[in-house]
Amino acid sequence: MLSEKTAPRIEKTLFEGKPAWIKRPEERRSSFYSFVHKGLSNFLPAALRPTGSGGGMPGLLQEAARLRAFAKASVRVPDVLEITDAHIVLSDSGKQLREVLRQSDSRQDKQRLLKKAMANLAELHALGFAHGRPHLKDMTLFEDSIYLLDLEEDPVAVMELRYAQARDVWLLLASSNEFCSAPLKELEALLAVYQSHSKTDIRDEMRILGRDLRKFRKAIGFVRAQNVSFDVSGSYWATKVFENI
Repeated sequence: MLSEKTAPRIEKTLFEGKPAWIKRPEERRSSFYSFVHKGLSNFLPAALRPTGSGGGMPGLLQEAARLRAFAKASVRVPDVLEITDAHIVLSDSGKQLREVLRQSDSRQDKQRLLKKAMANLAELHALGFAHGRPHLKDMTLFEDSIYLLDLEEDPVAVMELRYAQARDVWLLLASSNEFCSAPLKELEALLAVYQSHSKTDIRDEMRILGRDLRKFRKAIGFVRAQNVSFDVSGSYWATKVFENI
């Protein structure tokens, strides 16, 4: 049997006869990492500040606490089934949303799921939360409902909620770009879905983020690098959408 140190960080298992996942901590961040992390936070715009946890069991316990807080507010997240000194156990919540989208041949179904994910994010924000890393790979689809995963990063610890929420929207737009054939038009349509479900107005914060990222977006366009990878392309078009708000 593998020890906790040699076992994979995330491992499928059975818990009381039902599918579940063991999640082990990342390695603790070094003191140098923490110093650099803090330094960057002092210079970057509010919505761009690093939000990563310090790793180790404290980071995993923070995630468990956030999962339970979300669940208490009726947000769809995995149940925290067990907490030990070395790992936590989470209930299974279906298939990774990004993989579902990649495997689908239906453009209509892809657009439906992207809109569903964006509406889900707006509903989360309406409850007074921010995700921190709402990529499509950090969501799952179970019985046509979207669940949120990987809450290790708590953006509200380093920025105000409204900036964290604007950052969430930007990150989900960037992640959705992979499945868009007309990025600007389709991402603007996804933003409209968010705004139609939103209970708060964070357009000013979105504009600020678009302004702060504009020079990077223009640099990407200048060297014609917007199609180098999905990450670069997504950042380019998500920023363009925010610039147009």
